[in-house]
Amino acid sequence: MARKANAQKIVEGVLEQGGEAVETYVDAGELLVDEEPDDSKEFSRVRSGTETFVRNEARSIAAFDGRFENALSVEDETEGATTTHHWRITGITDEWGDPDGGDGPEIDEVEITYQTADFNGIQEDSVTVDLVREVASGIDRVEDIGLNSGTQPYNNESAILDLSGFTNTTVAGPLEIEIDGIDNPETAEFAQIEVRGDGETYRTHGIYPNPLSLISTLDTSNIHLFDVGQADASLIQTRDDETILIDTANSYDDFGWAMEELGVDHVDVLVSTHAHSDHIGGAEAFIERFESELDGVDLIIDSGIEHGTQTYNDYIDKIDEHDVSLVLGEEGD
Repeated sequence: MARKANAQKIVEGVLEQGGEAVETYVDAGELLVDEEPDDSKEFSRVRSGTETFVRNEARSIAAFDGRFENALSVEDETEGATTTHHWRITGITDEWGDPDGGDGPEIDEVEITYQTADFNGIQEDSVTVDLVREVASGIDRVEDIGLNSGTQPYNNESAILDLSGFTNTTVAGPLEIEIDGIDNPETAEFAQIEVRGDGETYRTHGIYPNPLSLISTLDTSNIHLFDVGQADASLIQTRDDETILIDTANSYDDFGWAMEELGVDHVDVLVSTHAHSDHIGGAEAFIERFESELDGVDLIIDSGIEHGTQTYNDYIDKIDEHDVSLVLGEEGD
């Protein structure tokens, strides 16, 4: 049977019937459950041990070990533009709230963290929070919730929005946050939002530019965003069978199995965006694995900014050991 799914979400996991895993095929936002399509060879299993498969084409975005929800939309996606960022968090309803009107935990605060964009100069009145909540009379949508931010203006890459002073923030529908006057970064952005309160911390992510619009302009076949926790690793496969790995998380074990499950045995380019351990932690083991046991890495592009950690030194030493071509970024590149 076919079930519709949000085109910006790919559900990865095991659907069960009677306690047993059933085959699930994800095809351009549609789930085919226990129904093998005629062209099933055009699909790839997304994780060893599951029966979930994703079509090998441009609009298949595979998120491993969980569901990826792109919660961020940007009014003007031009690099460097001053614009409005809109966050819409829907998955929290399933975990915290009851859309049929039951009691649930309340939200105390929301933290938004960007990698490269920042909140410098953003004032409290530039941030609005809307919430669908549960009250005694039923479901209620409240707009422009007052924030107790403590210090103004916001600064740096992270901001905490304090909702604890607002009466009744019990979740019963989407949580929406609008930030006006934020500057788009000059590079791709992978941001995180955390919702904290009486329930277990809910965490989801946002990507700029929107990956679905990005895919339409790139000659790509697959973009894989690996769920590696508080870290980053992603893989681009072009229609010309070129592979580009962006960052290597904290450990190769966090994503290497997924790459090999996809049949990747050669990487054309590894891009190390910066030298923090949550971006290059798996680089040493990745290089060793691909250079010694698989078909190698052709080129590594590094930010060129040195970092005096053992992790960074081991990564550079491994590049030298296997004589992998290395390009260091320079200001203005």
